[in-house]
Amino acid sequence: MVKSTLVKATITSLIIIASVLSTKDCLAKEKKTEATKREVKFLTADSRAQKEIEADEKLCSAIESFKVNKNLDNEKLLMEVRSKIIQLTEAKPSNYLYYYYLGRIQAALINRYVARKNEKKAKGMIDEAIESLKKSISLEEDFAESHSYLGFVYGRKIGLGGPMEGILFASIVIKEHKKAFKLDPENPMVLVNLGLHYLYTPKQWGGSKKKAEACFKKAKEVAFRFVDSYIWLGILYDREGKEKEAIEMYQRALEIDPDNKLAGSQLAKYRYLNK
Repeated sequence: MVKSTLVKATITSLIIIASVLSTKDCLAKEKKTEATKREVKFLTADSRAQKEIEADEKLCSAIESFKVNKNLDNEKLLMEVRSKIIQLTEAKPSNYLYYYYLGRIQAALINRYVARKNEKKAKGMIDEAIESLKKSISLEEDFAESHSYLGFVYGRKIGLGGPMEGILFASIVIKEHKKAFKLDPENPMVLVNLGLHYLYTPKQWGGSKKKAEACFKKAKEVAFRFVDSYIWLGILYDREGKEKEAIEMYQRALEIDPDNKLAGSQLAKYRYLNK
């Protein structure tokens, strides 16, 4: 009886909370303007952050070792980079970017532990990532990407938890994604994380493939060399059975980044099936 009540409460609360984004998400009608072409460098699409990182040799070196979709499955390397950035936070605890990147590394480790079905380690790393990203926000409230990834990590916490985590943290997920989008509505990383929220949230709780597609497409338009937008569009089309469209997205991703492991493995799947 108690479990049933909790599940019903979770569903009700999430449906109500999800409506918050309905008028201000990436599907909202806006005046047509020429798309801003954003560049993603150092795993950020924020131009101010990019300049700060360029001036920080030690942070540049640490980030260089952390290549999205290339070294994300190398747990040893991820732990080494994590240690380097922890040392940076200890040397200069007032730098919001150090905590942001620490949160990013911890988020990547969450994925590794989930893939290995090590739920205990995954939950511990989720808590670490949340604290890192909260610290980044406390030092720089207006950095959209810290809010975006905090929403993403809380989403993982709900996914690994259950109804009670849904009741406790669903509003935080929505609040952080909404804050990130308000701060930087044409940030491709913010848009992709928002799209992932829509893609993996059940429909009855506010999920929407249509909204996810709109977010991924907009990310592609504002940053046409941002590989993640193509990959996630491909994965979305996979889920909808649109083979031709999915293959096109993976091929486009590989044109931009020929060594991208995720795009390569997704495309290889179709080649194998069509032999």
